[in-house]
Amino acid sequence: MAQREKEISIPLSVLMTVTSLDELEDCLQARDPAFVEEMRKVRAEDLAGCKTYTIEDLRREWNIPS
Repeated sequence: MAQREKEISIPLSVLMTVTSLDELEDCLQARDPAFVEEMRKVRAEDLAGCKTYTIEDLRREWNIPS
């Protein structure tokens, strides 16, 4: 059986407002529930003073290019 490609839909309003692939990637990641949950966790830990993350730590964990 051939493997099906995953399809995503990008709202027209997003396509009309992004000016770079980086901005498009940011928009798509912001729609990823796991990514949003991780960012909420990081923010809560940061506010509580429990753990600190650097931008580079987050980029490596989420494979975000610098």
